Amino acid sequence: MRNSGKSQEKESAVNKSALFSNKFALIGLIAMMLLGVGLIAGCGDSTLSGSGSAQFQYVASSPSGQIDLGSTAIVEAKVVDATGTALSGQRVTFSVTPSALGYFTPASDTTAADGTVASVFTATSSGTATLQATVSGTTSTASLLINDNTSSSGRITVSVTPLLMTANNADSANVLITATKKDGTPISNGMTIFLCAGERFEDRDQDGYFSKGVDSLIYDVNANGEWDPIGSIPTSTTTSGGTASVYYKSGNQATTVYIRATMIDSGNVCFAEVSAKLNPNTKVASITMTHHAEDLRVRGVGGIEWSNVIATAYDEFGNTVPEGIPIAFTIASGPNGGENIQGQGYGPVEVNTNSSGQATVTVSSGTISGTIRVRASSGTVISAVTQLVINAGPPYRIQLGATSCNLRSWDYVNVRNDIVAVVCDIYRNPVPDSTAVYFSPSEGCLQAYSLTGLPPNDKGVAGVQWISCDHRNGRVWVYAETAGGTVKDSAMFLSSGPPAFVNIIQYPSTMYAASDEKGTVVITVYDINGNFVVNNTSIQIEADFGSIGGGSTVDGCYSSVFETKYNSASLKKDYSPVSPDDGIGAISHVSVKAGGTGGASSGFTTLFLTTATYVKNSTVDIEAELEPGTQAPFSISVKDRANNPLGGHLLTVFPNGGTVTGENYITDEYGEVNLFYQAPGAEGTYLITVTDTDPRGHVSFAKKIKVKTATL
Repeated sequence: MRNSGKSQEKESAVNKSALFSNKFALIGLIAMMLLGVGLIAGCGDSTLSGSGSAQFQYVASSPSGQIDLGSTAIVEAKVVDATGTALSGQRVTFSVTPSALGYFTPASDTTAADGTVASVFTATSSGTATLQATVSGTTSTASLLINDNTSSSGRITVSVTPLLMTANNADSANVLITATKKDGTPISNGMTIFLCAGERFEDRDQDGYFSKGVDSLIYDVNANGEWDPIGSIPTSTTTSGGTASVYYKSGNQATTVYIRATMIDSGNVCFAEVSAKLNPNTKVASITMTHHAEDLRVRGVGGIEWSNVIATAYDEFGNTVPEGIPIAFTIASGPNGGENIQGQGYGPVEVNTNSSGQATVTVSSGTISGTIRVRASSGTVISAVTQLVINAGPPYRIQLGATSCNLRSWDYVNVRNDIVAVVCDIYRNPVPDSTAVYFSPSEGCLQAYSLTGLPPNDKGVAGVQWISCDHRNGRVWVYAETAGGTVKDSAMFLSSGPPAFVNIIQYPSTMYAASDEKGTVVITVYDINGNFVVNNTSIQIEADFGSIGGGSTVDGCYSSVFETKYNSASLKKDYSPVSPDDGIGAISHVSVKAGGTGGASSGFTTLFLTTATYVKNSTVDIEAELEPGTQAPFSISVKDRANNPLGGHLLTVFPNGGTVTGENYITDEYGEVNLFYQAPGAEGTYLITVTDTDPRGHVSFAKKIKVKTATL
């Protein structure tokens, strides 16, 4: 039988994204990265310090982990109050430590309605950067590694500053070449360095230039099958002090240019290559986002699994930008089920605009339902996020349960029990809202169906109420099914009645009559149908001897048990005074009643046992001093170690002076014998010796008596 409480509170997903204000026309498009260098997407851990009513829920960069020198990352933060509620209109300041590693654009901004804010970080030097966001005196940080993307083959290196230029036939960059000998010392002055800038190729003949019919193209930007120069650079230069420096001038084509430097030293060919980016000669001022399909399905269950996300870029006058401007797409947050941008994870994925100023990517769902938040950027300009909802697949499994596993309802009408069905798809995602689940019971009444996700139900949960009526055997089976009956489950709970049977499954049949003795009593209680009674059914217990407490049953789902301790006690008399002694001090009858007045009852019997005669507790009670020749009554008391009187013990009494007379030498129910002692005529000290001849005795004890004439 499955037990289910009311569904837990829904766990709110943390949406790590922000609406970035585009009211500023941001100048400078910074998006340089080396070809083939993978950027890691995701959110790194952040540390928090400071105090205040406004605080950060998170600070994260995208990409996180590491980027290349000259590249950019979108840094996003969410501001909440102490209760976790998003705060809008909060001024957040961005900074980096060490400050020489880069800068933020803008350096500060205010949070949007969802508490998020974003800025673009541009990496200007290599190293480990600590990205900082501050609001109301509270600072949170994230770490970012900036890689040096200088290319080198060992003996020659090339660096280009800046790596990002505009394709306007005017922008230029300084190209610095460093060359060394085999031993690592600077190359001799006047060494010729062969230079070229254009599409990427494999220099098979190792002459430093593209040779048609010999060398092969790796990157053919215009797909014409030929190597084309991009911009201009001197064809060669010579070293001085192991270095050489020239200027590269950009062309008018927005693309990636590969600058190659080749040195031929005594037949040894060494080369280095570095890429630079030529952006279109247009500044992006704002970006809007749209998509074709809002609701997707998780992968592999049928339905739409992808959507085209379209970014439209505008200049500062509201005109769409021309073709060829790169737009970077990233997934700001998602359910982490394998969702991706064009098979490249969370991105960034860079796509150039078309003639309408639009760049398009395909976003695909994963195996976990939830919301994908996609953002586009160009340099320091960031779009607002657009959201794609991934819905679960069709029902694959259903789990049924009841709030109460046992109700006191078999003999009542209109007692209610909440029934819930949790329905998931093949990936264990909650199924879409309004999925119909049909219910039926083996007894009682039940609503015929319920829809998942509609109030008061949570996502993937359908709930109905069972109502007591039409009583049968009290074992209520509830059945639920969906997906045309192909997905189903059942669960059972008890509709119990009043106590009808009390079973005593453990009790002490014997206990020694001593205050430190105790035994365990275990009782189970069932109703008229043989079902467990509900938890806390009252138990009353009374015993003839000793003490035992009542209480109530526990559980009610898998058992209905009451357990207590029966405490023994010493006896005032022997309630079974037979001779010879049978060792039974008393017979205790214990009655058990369940459910109060009129409830079911039972009982058991426990023998209170005595032990053998204990000399130190056995006595002869007589006057300590007598007149010669006088007669005095006296009594003998026989008890065990726990001071229980021992009846039925046969005694012999022997005085070494005087005589003892009486009718009975067998102890009564109080363990006593009453006799007379005739003192001798001569003065002296005499002993009365008592021997217990019972099989449970075999001990002797004595009393000293002084016989003396009284002094007047």
